[in-house]
Amino acid sequence: MKLFPKILTILMTLAVSAAAQTQTYDPNTNTTPNPVMPKTRSDQVSWGRNDNLGDMQRYQRVLIFKKMTETVYRKPDRDEVKDLVADETLRAPYADFLKLPKTGMIRLLKDMGCEDGKTGVAATDQCLKYPFPGNGSAYSFRQKSHWIRSLADIALADDVFSIAGSLAVGMFVDVGDVALDRVSNTTPGADFIFDFKPSRDVDEANAQNDELKKGIVKGNFRYLKQIRAAENRTFLMRYVAYRGVVRKTFNGFLYNELDFDKRRDLVVAFRVVKKEADGSVWLLWRELRSDDAPRLKQTD
Repeated sequence: MKLFPKILTILMTLAVSAAAQTQTYDPNTNTTPNPVMPKTRSDQVSWGRNDNLGDMQRYQRVLIFKKMTETVYRKPDRDEVKDLVADETLRAPYADFLKLPKTGMIRLLKDMGCEDGKTGVAATDQCLKYPFPGNGSAYSFRQKSHWIRSLADIALADDVFSIAGSLAVGMFVDVGDVALDRVSNTTPGADFIFDFKPSRDVDEANAQNDELKKGIVKGNFRYLKQIRAAENRTFLMRYVAYRGVVRKTFNGFLYNELDFDKRRDLVVAFRVVKKEADGSVWLLWRELRSDDAPRLKQTD
């Protein structure tokens, strides 16, 4: 009888692997209306103590959860991002800056529609070359990694930076040609970024996002959800990744996508230090502040 759990695990692993090969998963569209969400991550794995699931169903759901962690919600490995990491020649002019804490240098690829399936021949090559979540066009400063767009902070498309991610409010501002090691909360244009109060109410948070889509003007500065990827300019970004619930489903498994993420309230400064012929850009960045993220008050 002691072998029974092991046998079940082997059988369900084979079943889940087969399902993963035949089912297409789109984290941006695959949702269930009005589902009942588990309250904690452990509830999602164990499905509570009072449910009516049998042992086979429990094993299957736990294995599906594990499968998603290893595929849809995973960070790329070193080989996958080797072309997105700056070499010594590119890093050399910024060597002293990169010795500072909470700094980095990354390459963001132009979005070619890999995640939504709207790809042409050139796009398909990029999708195959960078087969990890986000395909190199989205990045999370919170995770310090290229990341799936639905959980990323920033994305690049058609030479424009956009605030990415679900259940988030964010903005950019161009503060001019200012050295990154001199940027602070006293830099002209930085006050609104640092002082912005994200609402915890869903309707008010949506209204704040709508305002930022149009642009909020304060003095000589405009704060936007999208901004042109200009060289020789320094940008500040405020990104509030709310804690809350974003309901998704996979093979009948209902879960909270945000449980795969690290939710924070960030202020980041960055510069475009180089543009490539393929539309990708190299960013030099520095984290200026990181706070606990507020929880959004959502309706059931």
